[in-house]
Amino acid sequence: MLVGESDFGTDHIYSFALPAAVAHSEFAKTLLRVLTPIGVLASERPPEEVGADVGASVEAGVPGFQLSQDGMRYFDIHHTADDTLDKVDREQLHQNVAAWAALVWLAADGDVDFRPRSATPGHGGG
Repeated sequence: MLVGESDFGTDHIYSFALPAAVAHSEFAKTLLRVLTPIGVLASERPPEEVGADVGASVEAGVPGFQLSQDGMRYFDIHHTADDTLDKVDREQLHQNVAAWAALVWLAADGDVDFRPRSATPGHGGG
């Protein structure tokens, strides 16, 4: 199981952050190969916060990921009378949806365990 949130408009995604347990895994390498052509790079660090709407799930132990997006225009029309679909940049929206679809599909199609790995007895804890 894995959670993330998209609640910052529709502009383009520029990076992804995965739980530390998989940050340098084959899953991360595959995701990078898929997302780099559309301008999404890997973050150097695991996500610090994945969103208020999924916070309870993260607090309950569900690993979270983050797709960081450009929010420079978010508050220009957010929750105003001009906040209508015709103001959405279609190309940025398509890139945003492609990034989400790729990450979710790869996660759902694989057998990756995104939870932190616990130390095995006799091998130390950290």
